[in-house]
Amino acid sequence: MKTFVPFLLIPLLVACPVSAADLWSDMFNRNLEQARQGDATAARELGIMYLKGQGTAPDRDKGREWLDTAARLGDPLAAARLQRMQRREARFARIHELAESGDADACYALAGLLLSGQGVNKDPAAARRWLEKAAAQQHVKATARLGILYLKGKGVDRDPGKAAQLLGSVSSHSVLAQYYLGEMYADGTGVRRDYQAAIDWFRKAADGGYPPALGRIVDIEQKLKGRRRR
Repeated sequence: MKTFVPFLLIPLLVACPVSAADLWSDMFNRNLEQARQGDATAARELGIMYLKGQGTAPDRDKGREWLDTAARLGDPLAAARLQRMQRREARFARIHELAESGDADACYALAGLLLSGQGVNKDPAAARRWLEKAAAQQHVKATARLGILYLKGKGVDRDPGKAAQLLGSVSSHSVLAQYYLGEMYADGTGVRRDYQAAIDWFRKAADGGYPPALGRIVDIEQKLKGRRRR
């Protein structure tokens, strides 16, 4: 018997975090029971849940084991997923080798894979270390991404001041840095709140080809208009 997420339950998974955790846990246990009984679909779903950390802690090795079990039971989707995993792992290994040699672009690319969990378990702290190696070589994208990690406290202790410093250092060349500086000025995070400065940074990012910045300009202008009407 196949276990799946009913379409009507999806809003509940999004809106109710506590209930969502219970639902994922229940689905995980059902898939585990059915997979142990030789259900190929359940084995594949269980493997994916291990990979994504749904209903259980993320575990790439167990995810692979269950996908392999499903593939051996004749599930073509599991076999395709395994092949995709192998390609991503091979790509990760190639980029890791280049990064170890000190190549800044490879260090940046490797950090991206570690942040997204492609070909490897997610590891924000390791990603931050590789970004630092690239940033030390004046890699603009790596410096901007490193600033964002400090802003969000991802893979490192949150430090808005450090984030502002890093983002500011590449703000002439990075639309991403411009956008996040706009966010910082709009929220007053790491800098004094300044809506006009936020708009200016968002406009630079928008002019540089970063569409989300346009929406933020509209948001702030509407907020300012609302204040003037009071």
